[in-house]
Amino acid sequence: MNKKHQAYMGLISSLVLCLFGVSQWAGETSSADFIPILFAVGGFFGIIGAVIELKKEKSK
Repeated sequence: MNKKHQAYMGLISSLVLCLFGVSQWAGETSSADFIPILFAVGGFFGIIGAVIELKKEKSK
């Protein structure tokens, strides 16, 4: 598997992680908001990293 496929897989999985975290955070009514926020932020950073990696691969 080449770098491009790995970046696409990372992008998709980070998007799913971010959306899951945001949906859990938006639907949560208790005060335990740390874990969904952690998922959302981690997924967001993963999306940024995957987009940067794809842009580097595209410029080659």
